[in-house]
Amino acid sequence: MATNTEIPVARPFASRILISADDARGKTVHGRDGDKLGTVDKLILDERTGQVAYVILSTGGFLGLGQSYHPIPWSAFRYDETQG
Repeated sequence: MATNTEIPVARPFASRILISADDARGKTVHGRDGDKLGTVDKLILDERTGQVAYVILSTGGFLGLGQSYHPIPWSAFRYDETQG
């Protein structure tokens, strides 16, 4: 028989900011001075831990021509909630 008692639910992600890899792709990356550095092209995962290891940053180019790609360690990034 069901009751109206609340069942406590664990919220392991309540204090975390989560974003899908698909949503991260194309996000603009800014330097500490606010200048645009490029955009996120890919996220590279560590196969053993499942954590993001590198962000492939796309810079320059136009319509996919002349772009260059740079692997940047994930630890070098800080997510700014105000920028999204």
